[in-house]
Parts: sequence; structure tokens; C-alpha cells
Amino acid sequence: MGSQVLTLKTKMTEKELISLGFEKHIEEDPDGPFYYYTLDIVEGLYCITDASDEAAIENDEWSVELSFDCNPRIKFKDVKSLTELVNLLNQNKDEDKHT
Repeated sequence: MGSQVLTLKTKMTEKELISLGFEKHIEEDPDGPFYYYTLDIVEGLYCITDASDEAAIENDEWSVELSFDCNPRIKFKDVKSLTELVNLLNQNKDEDKHT
């Protein structure tokens, strides 16, 4: 099974993403500049948002995807659940073990 993306559908605002520690990345393409946010959990496991030029972002409703190998997909529908997930993952990092 190949690596898949887990989509966390949420009505999270840009301000909430920033408060969770997401970092802004600005990119250029032929249509102009756009940006998105990422949050590294551990090496190989991170969250990434949709790009700012996508339709739902106009309403400040961001989706977050988690790089993960899973089936079925898991969807988070509120900021509280995503905050709890991010906090749980950060609290359980095993910083002493390296592969």
C-alpha cells in the first residue's frame, strides 16, 4: 500500500491555523502568488492545508490534510478535534529514538 493523504475537513480559520503553529509558505505560479500552511509533527508526518487560491478559502474555511498511510480516510469536522490531535501527537513524540 502506498502513502496516502488523510483529509481533515474542518471550518478552521487562518487565525486558528497560525495559533496551532502552522507555518505559511508562499509560492508563485503562472496565475500569480498563492500560499498554504504546513505543520511538521515528526519526520515524515505533517499537516498541509489547501492553497489560498482555492474556492473554500474565500470563506476562511481551510481543509487540512495529514500525510499518512491509511484507509479509510479520516475527517475532522471541527477545530477542537484537530487541536486535540495535534497536541496528542506533539506530546507523544519519542525524541530519543531515531531510525
